[in-house]
Amino acid sequence: MKMLSLTSAIQEASALQLHERITSRDYQHPVLPDGRPMTDSVIQLVRKGADESLAAQFSGIVNNSRFDEMPSVRKELADILIGKRGNRDLPGKSKRRGNPDTPILELCHLAACAGALGFNDTKGRLDFFLGQTKLKTYQIKNWLQKKAQEQGWPANEYSLTENGIRAVYGKELFVTRFGRIPVLMALFEFIATLDDVTFFCEMDDLLETTLQPPITIRKIQDASNGIARKLRLWRIKHISWTQHEEKFDRIRWFLVDCATERLAKIDGDEKMEAVKEKEWIIDDNAVFDFWTRNSNLEDKPIREYETVFDAFITFKKVLLTKGTATALSEANETKRPNAGEENAGKLGEIEDSNDLNNFQSDWTSPLEMFEAPELKAIGFFTKPEREPMEKLMEYGPIILDLSGAFLRLESFSPIQNTISNAIRFQRSKTAIEEAIACKKARSYQDFEIAINDLVTHLQRLQLAVLHVVLTNLSDENIKSSKIIAEKAKTAFDGIRRRGFDKNAFNENQQSVFRTAAEYLPTITAQLENLLKKLKNRDLQAKFHQDSKMFSEQFQRLYGDSS
Repeated sequence: MKMLSLTSAIQEASALQLHERITSRDYQHPVLPDGRPMTDSVIQLVRKGADESLAAQFSGIVNNSRFDEMPSVRKELADILIGKRGNRDLPGKSKRRGNPDTPILELCHLAACAGALGFNDTKGRLDFFLGQTKLKTYQIKNWLQKKAQEQGWPANEYSLTENGIRAVYGKELFVTRFGRIPVLMALFEFIATLDDVTFFCEMDDLLETTLQPPITIRKIQDASNGIARKLRLWRIKHISWTQHEEKFDRIRWFLVDCATERLAKIDGDEKMEAVKEKEWIIDDNAVFDFWTRNSNLEDKPIREYETVFDAFITFKKVLLTKGTATALSEANETKRPNAGEENAGKLGEIEDSNDLNNFQSDWTSPLEMFEAPELKAIGFFTKPEREPMEKLMEYGPIILDLSGAFLRLESFSPIQNTISNAIRFQRSKTAIEEAIACKKARSYQDFEIAINDLVTHLQRLQLAVLHVVLTNLSDENIKSSKIIAEKAKTAFDGIRRRGFDKNAFNENQQSVFRTAAEYLPTITAQLENLLKKLKNRDLQAKFHQDSKMFSEQFQRLYGDSS
């Protein structure tokens, strides 16, 4: 594979200022045919169909030492590049589904804010986005606070808050979190080096337009759309979606068949109304039924329940996206792909990011933040505490719509892995039969108890972290919350873990605890919302019923092997 030469590409494009910044750093390409290992984020890109030049360019950016202490940047940038969608809360706005172009809108807003901080030309933008050699949230915050003071902020549209940069355009409010800025810096660097840096000048011109007075949302959106169009064309060129679309087609036609079967049982006016609604039911039973129908096919079976569950989660996210949902619904009227129609069931084009209400960000597991070295050095979670919530945090809030299917995943996917390994390593017939019987599957009640225990632990953690955060506040500031402050101190004193000691109150450690304070409530809320979904369910009876169903399907799949 020909390795991407950023230096020569930059020189050919005559982007000399960008050349100055990038060539001052050591780019590494731990990619692929030469036998060097790929990082998890590169593997994620390759699995989504990324070609080698994309993987090399990505690795060269995220494996630079300036991102060493913020490992979450790698995954977040990978998610942006593959066009993953998600959601973000905007102040004063309701939650709406995301758009894969919205990180570009974030980037353009940040460039406008940077301009107001004095980084208002090409050199300034390069200084802002590429000039920081070590990136940590608290360092970025301190740096921007200094710059804001120099510029006399708050001023006109812009001000700094405890958590980020606040911009007000007329009636519209926009906040960029300090913790998000490193991701946007990596995104800037990636887009700046697209196609041997030939797009850099055009991108810089677009960002320049966001600074022309009067500064408006419309100008920022126009710049965002111009950059986003380039990134979409780049995705088409460098990422293959074939596998992704094939899996979606199979799920879509399964749902159509299920709807048809239901309609066949309805007569008269009720049937006409149901036809008009074209309703697809995506629930726990749909996931299980799809798996049983597809797991033992002769042609391209999907044996693993976890693979099916992952596919349904991704499919459901796509359906919730405005535009794509319409395209998929209209695709019901097309012929099936195997009927010879090349374009049957094709997804519609992605819309421009021209509505601030649509501005949302991808869900990223809040647990990933606790993998950063400075947070990992503190004993927030033990390995046994992390394990029950890993997948729950990975999938995000959408998991709540399929909470029953998720319980099945937690209990029976490990059993399926045990069976597969027993067959692969030629274990005894008895061992395989015992696994097929699902006798050792984790009960739903046991999982619920584990989640309840975690919520209790998280509530204590939040209080303990609050005690550290409140330390520098005056007595007057916390007088009204004195009871909470006392509870917070008691919680902190009661935790006997690494990092929960007098050193927690020095400036650097306080910043780490403030970062934890930002993400612990998200983790807690996710767990509490799952518990609400499970409340008033007869989990014991459901587990026994599901054990029988999975055992029967495992027998069909693996019985001959025993």
